[in-house]
Amino acid sequence: RFLGVAGGGILQLDETHLRRERPGYPALFLKSSEGHLAAWQALEKSSLLWTLVCTPDLVNAPATGLAKHREDYMPEGGRSVPCGDVAEFMMAELEASRFSCKRIGFTV
Repeated sequence: RFLGVAGGGILQLDETHLRRERPGYPALFLKSSEGHLAAWQALEKSSLLWTLVCTPDLVNAPATGLAKHREDYMPEGGRSVPCGDVAEFMMAELEASRFSCKRIGFTV
C-alpha cells in the first residue's frame, strides 16, 4: 500500500486537461509537477494499491477538520491546506482504503 502527497497540478482541470496544463499555471511549480506527474503515471502502471493526496500549498498547522476532498479534481476552496488535515486524512485512508488507485484533491 502506497500513500503519498503530490501537488494539485496533476489533478484534472476538465475531462481532457490537467490543472498543470492551464494557462497561467505558475512556472515555479512546473518542475515539481513534472516529478509528481511521473510518479502518478508509474503508480498507474504498477500493481500497487496506492492513493495520492493532491494538495495546494501545505501550511505547517494542526488539523482544522474543515478539509474537503474530491476524486480526480480539486474541490472548490482555498489555496492551502494544513499539514494536520492531510495527516488525519492519510491515516484514515490507511485504515479504510476508500480511495485505492485514486488521486484525491484535498483542500480547506
